[in-house]
Amino acid sequence: MTILSEQTQCQPYGALSPWQEKIIKGNQAFQQGQLSAAKHYYQQALAITQWVLDNTAALSECMLSAFVISHHNLADCYCAEHNIEAARAHLCQPYQRLNQLAEQQIAVPNLYLHQQRASIELMQFCQHYGPDNQTNQLLKQPASPQRYH
Repeated sequence: MTILSEQTQCQPYGALSPWQEKIIKGNQAFQQGQLSAAKHYYQQALAITQWVLDNTAALSECMLSAFVISHHNLADCYCAEHNIEAARAHLCQPYQRLNQLAEQQIAVPNLYLHQQRASIELMQFCQHYGPDNQTNQLLKQPASPQRYH
């Protein structure tokens, strides 16, 4: 579970304020062992970030952080439930989306940094649970810092 930190405390929240509320509630439920409730809140948070990403012309670093955090928190819930394939899917999705943004040369501050973090999470997951064909293919396509300006 990703706890809100200085890096995710984007001001002003604007469209992401409801996201923050869902993440906080999800984190509380997760810490209390209420995985079903935690997943519910994290799924709501993810839906908010996906809507913002799909309907906003200028992407921000804060939006990317929220998107990645939502997926990673869902992955943590699925790992706690021993649903490894669902967890794997939630770790692959943000990595794929970040790759797509890079390929499209979308200008987002610190896109490469977010892609590196997503890659590290995916690699750590694969070290613990083993890779599959999809994760192997994703991790063979490392980001190139020169593509991010």
